Amino acid sequence: MAAFSVLVHPYREVDPRMRSAARQLARLVPVPRSVRPRLLDLSECPHCASPYVQPTDGKALPDGRVSLTLRCPDCSAWMSGTFSAERVRELDRELSLGRAALRASYERAVRVNMARELHALAAGLARDLIGPDDFSRGPGAARTRPTSP
Repeated sequence: MAAFSVLVHPYREVDPRMRSAARQLARLVPVPRSVRPRLLDLSECPHCASPYVQPTDGKALPDGRVSLTLRCPDCSAWMSGTFSAERVRELDRELSLGRAALRASYERAVRVNMARELHALAAGLARDLIGPDDFSRGPGAARTRPTSP
């Protein structure tokens, strides 16, 4: 019981100035009165809070729920559970959005890189720095010639 009273009244035996500083700090940084755990998204790892959890296996159950095995690529944690179809649909939507964002990022990077290559090629051609030998296979490469019968 003594440990409980220490937790309830942590500044009972402390200098009043310290109590005042703690109150001022509590006003600046609000602390919730009761901490209620929130329901994590299926795409969020409970171990490292990574938003990149991926399903590795799934099975629809007769009652409409889905049994899933999930893996976190950041901390390599494996989780499994049975979830409502709505939560699994939400996970599927999040994965689709992530896939679309990844594809858009990839296509943007390809366009930027190809534009840079094109500008470098155009600058080389304009300065007459590129000739036919730049497109050969290189020294010592075997050239294929048609053989005459």
